[in-house]
Amino acid sequence: FDAPRVALDRLVPFSPQVDAGHRKVTAGVVSFVVPGRFFCLTDGGAAVRVMSGHEDIRPGDLVEVSGFVDRSRVLAGLSEASVRVVGRGPPPAPAEVAVSAILNPKLRSYSEMVTEPGHPDGDGALVRLTGVLRRVLPRDKDGNVILFVEVDKTLVRVLLPIKDFSKSARVSRWEEGSRVELTGVCELEIDRLDHLPWFSITGFHLWLSSTDDLRVLATPPWWTPQRL
Repeated sequence: FDAPRVALDRLVPFSPQVDAGHRKVTAGVVSFVVPGRFFCLTDGGAAVRVMSGHEDIRPGDLVEVSGFVDRSRVLAGLSEASVRVVGRGPPPAPAEVAVSAILNPKLRSYSEMVTEPGHPDGDGALVRLTGVLRRVLPRDKDGNVILFVEVDKTLVRVLLPIKDFSKSARVSRWEEGSRVELTGVCELEIDRLDHLPWFSITGFHLWLSSTDDLRVLATPPWWTPQRL
């Protein structure tokens, strides 16, 4: 934590001094957590993903983070992070945004790759979406249950890390065709060719931290063509 301290939205500023490979220290409020894997840190509208194995981080924690800047996903994040909790407050409220806003975030610049402060609708943003549950699939190789939800005529892939899918009573009640409300964090899907100074956003997926992040608003009607 004696490494150079930077603001969360200035992880990758232009500098004549190359400091790649060195730790940076920043701070913010935890908005979303997948325990033991990663959490999202926010400050003034900027949001970044922090890879960390800490199990005791909770939404609402005010933390200081010392980590390496990670550009593997093009947008800046932090990896191999050391974390210390310095305060506690209410968890940040999710933003209710349209899919079109998520797919077209306002970036300060293509070189810094950080969402413009005051526009919490891009990568790492905590959002609330409403749509129709179209498909529930078993866990993938990383242990995530995969859901497909239709939101604003767009099919959104939803990832839910859950240890025992078969024993979850809540998941067993999720019926395809139900109208659902999702609260989770966005992760943009980005295509960048040949290290050009620009990129294209091809889509996004949504992370849920637990089954509590999906609320069934209405189940599908019992009558189907087959039953009729």
